[in-house]
Amino acid sequence: MKTLTSLATLATLSLALWTPAHASHHGAAPTQDKPAARADLPPFVKERVSPFDLDTTLKTLETNARAAGWKVVGKREMHKTIAEQGGPKLAPVVLLELCSGKYSARILADDSARWSSVLMPCTLAVYEKQDGKTYVSSMDIRAMKAMLSGVVAEVMTGGVADDQDKMLGFLK
Repeated sequence: MKTLTSLATLATLSLALWTPAHASHHGAAPTQDKPAARADLPPFVKERVSPFDLDTTLKTLETNARAAGWKVVGKREMHKTIAEQGGPKLAPVVLLELCSGKYSARILADDSARWSSVLMPCTLAVYEKQDGKTYVSSMDIRAMKAMLSGVVAEVMTGGVADDQDKMLGFLK
C-alpha cells in the first residue's frame, strides 16, 4: 500500500474506539518485569510513575534525552496555558518536546513519509495527579508498529524506540 493513512487519524480512531470494556478483553497480562497496563489507556500509550517530583523528573528526562543525542525543543506548561485562558487551576501538566535530527531527517527526506511530521516533535507528558505522585506518559512506539510502514516504521521502531527506552529507563 503506497498511500499511507495518517497516523494521527489512526491514533484518533483508536482512542475513540478504545474503551475500558474493550481493554479488559484485550489487556496485556502483567509480568515480573512489566506491570499491568492501565485498562483505560489505548494500547499505544504508556503511563509510568516517576520516583521523583515533577521538577526532578523533567530534569532527568532532559538529561537523558541529551545523553541519547536528542534536543529539547520545547517545554509547554499546559496547566498555566489553561489558567491564562480563564480555565480552572490544574495540577501541573508539562509537555516535553524532543527532536533528533538524525531520525527526523531520515524520515523527512522521503516525500512519501512527510505525513509523519504530524508526530514531530516527540512529546513526553509529565504531570502530577491527586495522589501526589508524578507520572510520565509516552507513546509506546513498538506497539504502534502495525500502524506504520516504510522508513517511518524502520526509524520509529528501531533507533527512536531504543533511545526512548534509554530516556525513560528510570521509571517504574
